This record gives sequence, C-alpha cells and structure tokens, in this order.
Amino acid sequence: MRSRDEELIRAIDYLRRTREERDATHVLAHTDELTGLYNRRCLNDQLAKFVERARETNTGLAALVIDLDHFKAVNDAHGHSVGDRLLALVGSHLGNNVRRTDLPCRVGGDEFVVLLPEVAGDEAAFRAAEIHRSLSDLSLVCSDDICIEPSASMGGTIFVAGDGAERLMKRADDSLYAAKNQGRGKLVWNDCT
Repeated sequence: MRSRDEELIRAIDYLRRTREERDATHVLAHTDELTGLYNRRCLNDQLAKFVERARETNTGLAALVIDLDHFKAVNDAHGHSVGDRLLALVGSHLGNNVRRTDLPCRVGGDEFVVLLPEVAGDEAAFRAAEIHRSLSDLSLVCSDDICIEPSASMGGTIFVAGDGAERLMKRADDSLYAAKNQGRGKLVWNDCT
C-alpha cells in the first residue's frame, strides 16, 4: 500500500512539474524577451478573439500601431545595446500604462501594437492620444552627455461592424504611414466616420 501511495505521489508531482513547464514554455513562446511585452505570435493568436468579442458584445475595440522614429539612427550612433535599452524602456512604459485587459505587443524591430478592448469613439481616440503623449515624455540617459528622447509615430483606429482582424489592422497600419508622411512624431487617428 505504501509503495502504491509513493508511486501516486511521484505521478502527481510529475504531472505538476509537466504543467508548470508547459505553462512556462507557453509564456516564453508568447513574450518578447527584450521588452517583456507580448510578441507577434501572441498578437496573431489573440487578434481574432478580440475582434470576435467586439463583434459579439458591441463594446468596442481600438488598434494602435506604434513605430519609433529614426530608430536605426539610434543604433548607428550609439550602438545596439543603447537601442535595446530604448526598446526595453518603451516596452516597460507601454506595459505599465495600459489596462490589464489591453494587449501591448512588440511585433518586431521598433514596432509595437496595442489592442484596447471595450473602448469606442471618443474614449478610444483619447486613450490613443494619451499613450502617444506619454511616449514623448520618455528619455533614456546613456551617459553624462547623452540623453535620448524618442519620438514615435502612431496610427490608430476603431473596430466597425463588418471588420475582420485583417481590415482593422490594415486601417491602423495605414494611419501609421499617414503619421510618418506628416513628418513623424504624429498620431493619426481613423475614427471611420
């Protein structure tokens, strides 16, 4: 009886460790190592769910696409380690300045996406403007004589009836490129009106 109990305890312990390892692997697979934000894989996994929820509940959804302006120049002038520190700063800032229900992601290089569920209209535009403004307040001190104050271009839009994930993100991305074409450091908001 005792050996059977010991076998059962070992099996339960093995299952617990296996679940913990699986959960840790899932987190690693969906998290950007440098910024601690979710990654493109997570965005791809979650975007359709966010869109479907917005469609079903009619509670709104906003998509923001953010690109750091002239990021290559930072890497070229100060090195990749400073560029990495800047990305980590932006990632930390985004992660700390969104709601628990929002999905902030680094999707590659110096590009970020933030999904804001359960917001619509003026509230969505206001939240986008606040996030954009807060990014302009960031600064990274590299040494006594070097301080980098990043600039970001941002495009944003809201979910409208008939949108799929691809259409929503295309509109947000088009807004980002409009912001860049207006001289960078801008927010272009597409309220679909």
